[in-house]
Amino acid sequence: MFKLFPFCRLKICPYFILLFIFHLSCTHKNTDEQTRKLAGLLVNDSLPLAGSYYWNFQLMGGTQRSRHSFYEDSIGYMMEGNVYSTQYTMKKLSYDQDNNKWIGQDGNGVVYVLFFKNFTGSTVDIYKHKCKKNGLEEAISFEKPVDHATEDHGWNIYSKDPDDAEDILAIKGNFSHANNLLVLT
Repeated sequence: MFKLFPFCRLKICPYFILLFIFHLSCTHKNTDEQTRKLAGLLVNDSLPLAGSYYWNFQLMGGTQRSRHSFYEDSIGYMMEGNVYSTQYTMKKLSYDQDNNKWIGQDGNGVVYVLFFKNFTGSTVDIYKHKCKKNGLEEAISFEKPVDHATEDHGWNIYSKDPDDAEDILAIKGNFSHANNLLVLT
């Protein structure tokens, strides 16, 4: 584990895990009123993806599998592994084909923005951002990330083949809570 996460040798690994959990819990909940107010800024193009795409990566000595299943009106998301597991459906609020930008909301009102690039038929690069500050407004104003972005785990190559090669999770950035700052480079 120390090879993958050298900062664990410094006895801050438990703090990183607690920070990760805290980070997941601080999320803005969107309302129907906010969606109605911003409806004029939403685009209703058809997403050119269908079926399930997978991304496998190593985390803390085990394999995590992320799956996005694409439907006309929603994207089903599933993550499973020893470190973290979840499953939810994001209802489509907007898809802008010119920018390959999809915005959706889960059943709890959490808004996500996804960007797509490098469509090959068997793979697609996906960048996914969970809106934490002000939901739909944040998603609408969220710009396409640069190719080498590491925030939100960066761009990841998803494959139609669930057993395709594993990837390395990009964990870089500044993580803070209260007066504590953790910098991973």
